[in-house]
Parts: sequence; C-alpha cells; structure tokens
Amino acid sequence: MGIIDLIPEGKENAINRNLLTARCINNGLVDKRAKDPDREMRKLVEKARTDWAILNTGDGKGYYRPSKDDYAELRRFKRQQESRIKNINKGLKPIRKILRQSSEPVNVFAAGQMSIFDIIGK
Repeated sequence: MGIIDLIPEGKENAINRNLLTARCINNGLVDKRAKDPDREMRKLVEKARTDWAILNTGDGKGYYRPSKDDYAELRRFKRQQESRIKNINKGLKPIRKILRQSSEPVNVFAAGQMSIFDIIGK
C-alpha cells in the first residue's frame, strides 16, 4: 500500500492533512514516533506527485486525486503551482544579483576536498 491508496478521488472527497497523517501512521507509511509525522506524510505526497496527479483544495480541506475529465481542477492547480514558482524566482532575483556582482573568488579547494598538490606533496 502507498499513500496514493489513501487519497480519495474527487474534490468533494478531499482528505485533510491530520486525517491523512493518521491514516499513514495506521497503515505503516509513517512512524508515529517520527519527530514530525505531518512532515513525513507531506514528503510522501511530494514523492507520489512525481507519478500521480495529487491536488489540494487550497482552502484547507485537503488532498485528493482529480476525477476523470476534471480539467478545470487540473488547470487551477497548475496555475497555482506555476504562480508559486514565479514568486520563488522573484524572491531569488536580489540574491542572484548579489552573487553576480560579488568579487569574492570561489574557493575551489573547499574544506574537506583534496588538492592534487596534496597527493604529489608540493
């Protein structure tokens, strides 16, 4: 059994995070003694999303798999995710600028790395 088996089909059947986490624990997918079982469940959802369409309602009602031909929900989720990507990239813009303008040389011999000169003894 995988987390996909615990996520219902259809927005009207969405399962909230607390219940999904509890079901993951009950089915042995998440260890109840984990430091943050909710985070462990979200990691499972993230991994499952590489193979399955798993949507979330955006209003806290939870996760669900889209019903067949539910293209409106798929488009909504796609727009939501693309907006998040765009906002993350906007937030990285000043960091990229600082790094481009930095005159600090890159240390190619970072701590823990071996130099060819260490090998030949120079």
